[in-house]
Amino acid sequence: MEPARDVLLGTLKATGNPHAHGRARLAAETVTLRLVEATGLGSEAKVHSPLLPSALTPADLLERPLPPTAPHPAAGGFDGSVLPKRVGGSRTRRPLFDPEGNHPGAVRLGGAEVGTFLVAAEPMETGPELGAVRETAQPVYARYWLHNKGPAPLGYLPVSVTLTPGLVTPDGPFEVDVVVSSQLTDAAHEGVVELHVPDGWTVLPARRPFRVEPGGHVRFPATVTPAPGRGLHFVSARTGVGGQVIEDVVTVALGDAPELPVPGPAPAPVDAVRGTTADEARPTGLSVTTLADALTLRPGDRAALTVRLANGTHGEIRGEAQLAAPWGTWELLPSAIRGFTVAAGGTCDVTFPVEVPPDATAGHFWALPKVMWFGRCQYAATVRLEVTR
Repeated sequence: MEPARDVLLGTLKATGNPHAHGRARLAAETVTLRLVEATGLGSEAKVHSPLLPSALTPADLLERPLPPTAPHPAAGGFDGSVLPKRVGGSRTRRPLFDPEGNHPGAVRLGGAEVGTFLVAAEPMETGPELGAVRETAQPVYARYWLHNKGPAPLGYLPVSVTLTPGLVTPDGPFEVDVVVSSQLTDAAHEGVVELHVPDGWTVLPARRPFRVEPGGHVRFPATVTPAPGRGLHFVSARTGVGGQVIEDVVTVALGDAPELPVPGPAPAPVDAVRGTTADEARPTGLSVTTLADALTLRPGDRAALTVRLANGTHGEIRGEAQLAAPWGTWELLPSAIRGFTVAAGGTCDVTFPVEVPPDATAGHFWALPKVMWFGRCQYAATVRLEVTR
C-alpha cells in the first residue's frame, strides 16, 4: 500500500459471506479489499500485489459491484473509484483511473473515507484454516442466547436441533418434540438425531436419520419413560453439523425439586430489574465456587485460577466456563474459555491459566468466572489479579 500509513488496508478476504446468505459453500472468484483513508485530508492510494491484477472494481459495503458512475451508498460520500468535483455548484464525477492506463491500481479516497473494491483472483487450493472453526466447549448448546454470551457460535448454526418442552414434571411416560431446522438456502442436509436419557430410562425412537431441504425443517415426537426416582434429570437431543455437535436439553423434575423456577407469575419489569437482596442465589443444581479470592504474581510468573463445580442433580451436566476480565488484562489470560463435564453427584475443577508477561507493569485487575449450562447462567465470586514488581 502506498503511501504507507496514509491509507490502510482494512480488509483482504474472499468476496462474500456464505453464512449471511445461508449458503453451504463459498465459490468466490474475486477478492475484496477495503481501504481506509487515515489522514482525514484525502489520499491517492496504490495497491501492489504479485498475486492480484491491477484492475479494481468499486463495490458497496455489501461487496456488490457498482457501475463507474453510481453514487456511494453512504450519504454524501463517494466510492473510491471516482474523484468528486464541483462544477457550477453541482457535484460531478470523473473516472479516477487514467484512460492511458497510468497509475494502475490507484484509487482516490476522500478524507477518512472507506472504499470497498473487488479484484479478480484465480482460485487456489484450499489451505489450512487460519483460525478456529469449532467451539472450545462441545457439545454446543442450541439455545445459545440463553447463556447471554454474545453472537451465535462459530459456524452460525446452519442446522440446529431443538427439544421441547424445556421443563417436564411427569408422573409417568411423557412425550417430547424434536425439531431439526436448516438455515441453508442452497443445499439439503442429511444427518442423524440421537436422543440420550439417564440410565434405566427408555426413549423411542432413540435415533432418527433425517434429510432436511433448504430452509426446511423436520419434526418428530419421541416418548420418554423415566425410571422411579427423584430430583433433576436431563434428556438431550444431539446432531452433528460442520464438525460440531449441537445439543438441546429438556430438564425433567421428579418429585419436589428445590431447583425448579420460582412459582407464581413473573414480577413486573420495574421490580425485576432491581435484582435481589439475598446473600445467596437460589439453587440450580450446580454450585460454583472459586478456590482463591486473589492471585498475586510477578512478571514471568504462571499460576492458575480454579473454579470448582459441584453437581447436585441426578444427571450429567455439560457446559462452558468463561472468564470475563477488563481490556488490558487479556494477555494474562491466554485461555479464557473452557468446556466441562460434571458427572451426576460429582465435582469438577475448571482451571484457567494465568501467565504474566515478563514486561508486564504493576497493577491490579479483576476476573469474573461465568458458568453456562443447559440454558442456565451462573457467576462465581470475582477474583483479584495483582501484578507486583
